[in-house]
Amino acid sequence: MPSRRLELVPADELKAALADGVRAQHEAGDLQASRDSFERAYRLAERAGDAESMALAALGLAGLWVAERRTVTSTVLLEARLQHVLALLDPRSALALRVRTRLAGEADYARGTHAAVLAALDEVRAAGDPELLAEALRIAHQNLATFCTDLSEACEILGEVRVISPEMLVRGGPQTPGGITSYTRLICLPRDHRNRLESHASSGAVGSA
Repeated sequence: MPSRRLELVPADELKAALADGVRAQHEAGDLQASRDSFERAYRLAERAGDAESMALAALGLAGLWVAERRTVTSTVLLEARLQHVLALLDPRSALALRVRTRLAGEADYARGTHAAVLAALDEVRAAGDPELLAEALRIAHQNLATFCTDLSEACEILGEVRVISPEMLVRGGPQTPGGITSYTRLICLPRDHRNRLESHASSGAVGSA
């Protein structure tokens, strides 16, 4: 199979597509706009043979949350892209570690487990990168909060998130429309209290919990 011919892609165009994706995802909370921008960035980076930008775009397409409102087709495509860029990156780089952590989180979430993402989290802790750690904590926290019956470890991780990246607690997520602050309060309560609050949440009154 012939190798892909690389093209000259304006660096500003690629940079702008990545920046637009980040802005839509983190500031505007516009999931579709962020996906459109990151998709464009990925295709531009692929044409240019820019592995790092491909990885950043693929991570952007993955979203803030594991299994973030995707079709089966888009889930398969995302995993293939993450695996592809991982093979292109220096395995010792922080970016490769980000990709491995995301792949572990996605795989664990699909299986209803958490061993792989916790192993990745240990690797991230050893790397000593606060930004990378905040991202890994968020991914691990989602898996533990969703699938563990004993939520003590999820709550410990939440405590780390509050120290490392408190602004993460006000970003939107799939569990509650008003962001994850009310959600993270819920999961760290005793189960009988949580059940009552979750029942109350279904009526749309969680935000001030």
